[in-house]
Amino acid sequence: MNSLHADEESSKRHKIEVKPEDAASSSKNLSGEEASRMAAEEDKRRRNTLASARFRAKKKMREQALEKDHKEMSAKIEKLENRIKELELENKWLRGLVVQNKP
Repeated sequence: MNSLHADEESSKRHKIEVKPEDAASSSKNLSGEEASRMAAEEDKRRRNTLASARFRAKKKMREQALEKDHKEMSAKIEKLENRIKELELENKWLRGLVVQNKP
């Protein structure tokens, strides 16, 4: 990879900070079309960042709700399984009584 290509890649990956005095001189060098394109790209990047943050927050809320539902359902299942065991024991006991009382 040549050094020019590496510099281009580096500038793409790292945000370049522009000082106010540099902005004035660089805006003189840019045409109106280029300046508006850069502003539109920056606006798009900012909106995308905000949308990503909203998405992550919604995802976290959904995951928390699912975890809560899972815990509630697990507790309900355990309670119902215990009730089944109680009823099976009662059924067995009652069957035993019926068998004992048969002539």
